Amino acid sequence: MAESTTTLRQIFSIPADDDQNKSPDGWKTFQEALSKELKTIKGVVSISELASKIGGLFDIKLPDLLVGFWKKAEDLQSVLAESRRDPEEFRYLDLADHSITSEHHPYLDLKVRNASLKRIEFAIKLQFTLQGFVLQIQDGRITHVKTGQCEVGGTVEYEGLTILKREAAPIDLPESLTLSFSTSGRQEEE
Repeated sequence: MAESTTTLRQIFSIPADDDQNKSPDGWKTFQEALSKELKTIKGVVSISELASKIGGLFDIKLPDLLVGFWKKAEDLQSVLAESRRDPEEFRYLDLADHSITSEHHPYLDLKVRNASLKRIEFAIKLQFTLQGFVLQIQDGRITHVKTGQCEVGGTVEYEGLTILKREAAPIDLPESLTLSFSTSGRQEEE
């Protein structure tokens, strides 16, 4: 997982759509239960046809999550504001060793002719422990991240049942991440 594209799918070992035989037991149990439920609903595709869409809910890049968390911090907000006043100057912010806890609720709505039949919603709970990260800031944006040590753990729940669990463990991140911006102004990882 040394690539900067480490995703939640990789963290929780959710297999690629064409490799369902390597699924964790909880994921297999979820798919079997959902498949039985979908058989009772007319006009809905099978679980095998939904696999890529469900898996796609977990293709969230970890650096995107981290940048989103950091942008909410007061210290970073003031540095971002200062950098807008002098857009040519680079600023650096050493992040203290810190932990981040978050919860996300990705979902798919199954519909037939605009009628909602079923919502497949997950509760993803994550815990990050980070050490030695430094942000480079220019013109109100985080442009570069020097990474440090990162541990991540968490759970994935479906309808109140834990289907995937990862104990806190180190992950490999690239030494640094360069961030760019789309035309919409949304920050993206290169």
